[in-house]
Amino acid sequence: MKRRILSLATSAPPSQPTEQPTTQALSKKWGRKKLIIAIIGVITIAVILIAVLFVRESTAGVISLGVDYSVGEKLTYDMTVTLSLGLGNVSSTVNANVTLTVEVLSFDGETYTLNYTVVIPKDNPNVTLTNPNVNSRVVEVQKNEMVTLLALMPVAVQAAVSGDENVNAPLLMAVFDKSQARVGDTWQIPLNAEGSSTSSFQMLTVTFNAIKDLTVQAGTFRVFSLDFSSSYQNQSDSTVMTAELSGQANLEYGSCKQIQSNLQITMSSQTGGLGYSIGMVVTSTLTQDRKP
Repeated sequence: MKRRILSLATSAPPSQPTEQPTTQALSKKWGRKKLIIAIIGVITIAVILIAVLFVRESTAGVISLGVDYSVGEKLTYDMTVTLSLGLGNVSSTVNANVTLTVEVLSFDGETYTLNYTVVIPKDNPNVTLTNPNVNSRVVEVQKNEMVTLLALMPVAVQAAVSGDENVNAPLLMAVFDKSQARVGDTWQIPLNAEGSSTSSFQMLTVTFNAIKDLTVQAGTFRVFSLDFSSSYQNQSDSTVMTAELSGQANLEYGSCKQIQSNLQITMSSQTGGLGYSIGMVVTSTLTQDRKP
């Protein structure tokens, strides 16, 4: 009996050794398949990410220079004007706070009609205007002409030169020859207008800065900043005259609406040993953007 049991035990083929190689082979094969699938997945994700990043990188620094308003829109700015005068050793400074509004009266698809209004408080001791303390002018501007240096300058410049066709202002004549810019671009813009004197600004340097968020009283806006500067020097006989212009305009990204800006202009002259100087600083900040 014992022999029979032993014989049966020794004669039965072991099942484990024959099944183990098959299981291991299948396991290894499936492991390789999963590894290949994982690698393909990683490569696919990498390709997608690279494509997305490439697209973002190619458009992230592009700035459109088109100006866009809505009919009925009214933008209100707080402005501070500082005027300084110097004659020899004597100097004086005058400050004034004013309100400027830009109201979009109409747009026919080609021409904007804008109303610039400067309001000076009645209790301001330094500046007075008649009718009563309000100065307004209506300006018609072609949409394709809005992509000019004037439209991108501080709103104080716009209010000063807009609507007066008899004023041959260099800043009014300056035009960008492109509808787009890139962050970091620096342009040289000729300012010599036809018939302008050599005793004036001839070239303006404009630099486009980073796109960022800017919070003012009117809200938080996505903006790009525009630095600009120019200077000239003229000498005749015993007179030497110099002038410098510089400033920055923060404009809404996508519409080029003025959000915050500053402008500095200084002029000085030396004649026969006597010097005089004139300086002006204008800052403006959007306080309200009332849309229809």
